[in-house]
Amino acid sequence: MFRDEIKKYAAGLSGNLSTDLEFNANFEIHNANGKECFYLTTQNGEMLLLDGQANKPSIVFASQEQTIMELLELGDDLLDVLLAKPFYINLDKVDIPQLDVTFFMSSETPQGSIVRYKVAFINSVIHIWEGEEGQDDVSIRIKPSILRDLIRGEVNFPFALLRGQIKVKNKTALFKALKYFGKSWT
Repeated sequence: MFRDEIKKYAAGLSGNLSTDLEFNANFEIHNANGKECFYLTTQNGEMLLLDGQANKPSIVFASQEQTIMELLELGDDLLDVLLAKPFYINLDKVDIPQLDVTFFMSSETPQGSIVRYKVAFINSVIHIWEGEEGQDDVSIRIKPSILRDLIRGEVNFPFALLRGQIKVKNKTALFKALKYFGKSWT
């Protein structure tokens, strides 16, 4: 099911990408049948969905299919959050910085499913996977009441911090990492 959503998303991007863009996103989706591996890649301005794993990915994403499907129900912009916004707009090549920071993000869907993702930058590749909180540099807790709006890009991050809707452990490390991506929320 998630693969169909990715296919629809890729079709919508095709023709709007720079022909010089080099981008690969590996997906490992776990479901009742085991795991499914596929990847998105750019080729001559087209976004293609292929079986297997790309050799040089920009993103490696691993998750339970049920978690992804519940997040997709919150809004169509989830794939923009995971894939597009940081990468495809006006870029000729995806450059992921080498950051020595790990993130843990947690929330809950309206159906009550726990959402826990870890993010790390390893050899200039963004790795995102479901996991438990550990020795992460930055921990971000998102109130379930704003998760949908956050996914849609409709949350003012500084105000959400002030109102306690988003709680961050180690804000300094978060803001430093965001500067690498051209964001400044201080």
